Amino acid sequence: MASQDYFDNTIDFADNIICLCPTCHNKIHRAVLNERKAMIQNLFKSRKDKYTNYGIDIDEKTLLTLYGIL
Repeated sequence: MASQDYFDNTIDFADNIICLCPTCHNKIHRAVLNERKAMIQNLFKSRKDKYTNYGIDIDEKTLLTLYGIL
């Protein structure tokens, strides 16, 4: 959500929400780089087609950059 200003359309929509246990949520933000990258890549691949439905133009490289991985 901190990256909302980079997009013309809202990124706050139901298809962009995923339930994570506290451990996985922590990993997304604090795990070693390779673990974070793998989790984000897997989540992106599972829902990337949904973003275009909401007018969100984002690719994996941009997402990884927003998470400070690239």
